Amino acid sequence: MPVFVVLNLCLWLACFETIRLEGPVFYSTWTFIGTPLAIAAGMVFFAEQHSWWIWSALLLLLGSLYLVNVTMVSAHRQKAADQD
Repeated sequence: MPVFVVLNLCLWLACFETIRLEGPVFYSTWTFIGTPLAIAAGMVFFAEQHSWWIWSALLLLLGSLYLVNVTMVSAHRQKAADQD
C-alpha cells in the first residue's frame, strides 16, 4: 500500500512538472492516451467486451486528439515562418 502512495505522489509531481515545462495543451493531449490504455487494460486483464458506444467514443476521442496535434504543428510552423 505505501508503494502506491509514493507512486501516486511521483505521478502528480510529474504531471505538474510537465505542465510547467511543456504547457497545458501538451499535458491534456497525453491525458487522452490514458483512456484508450484503460480500455485496453480492461480488455486484457478483465476480459471486458465493449459495445459500439465505447468504440465510437474512442474514435471521437482519437479524432479530436489528431485535430489538436495537427493544429499545434501548423501553429508552430506558422510561428517559425513568421520569425524568419
